[in-house]
Amino acid sequence: DGSASTVSMQLTAPNAWASFNNAYNNTPLKGAIDDYTGTVNPTGITFSDLNANFPNGYKAIVYLSGFNGNTGASISDGATTYYYQTDGDPASNFTGFLTQTTDTTDDGSYVVAQYAVFGSDDTPATADSVTFTLNTLAGGGSGLAAVQLVAIPEPATLTLVGLSLLAFALRRK
Repeated sequence: DGSASTVSMQLTAPNAWASFNNAYNNTPLKGAIDDYTGTVNPTGITFSDLNANFPNGYKAIVYLSGFNGNTGASISDGATTYYYQTDGDPASNFTGFLTQTTDTTDDGSYVVAQYAVFGSDDTPATADSVTFTLNTLAGGGSGLAAVQLVAIPEPATLTLVGLSLLAFALRRK
């Protein structure tokens, strides 16, 4: 909502920041923390003091990127791991619409995706601290581009929104 928070962030970036394909210009996917196969220390980001700022829980949208040659990577919060690969030709294929990975099976056939979601409106994440760890599994480097933490509204807020929509529909009728 634009107000200051007490959430703290710690970045683990053993490799440099990378700038990816120009098809990602003006998107959160253009630059990212880079991870390669064989990176000794994990590439990741940790957020702490989340419960004070998200009393009803949250969902985290993790934006993923990588080099054209990336053919497999994973992003994990320690409980759930999602698998993806970078688009092999984003200059031709990227339409401006991002694709979510929901693939939790490491079967070697990684879906092309640009984001993963941890938590939901129905099942919010509630951990006070969370670490998102990126792991390149095959091909060129993968990238952790951004993380968006979204508050889950209070049940009373949802009720008010529902009543407002109902009143609007009745008035329109």
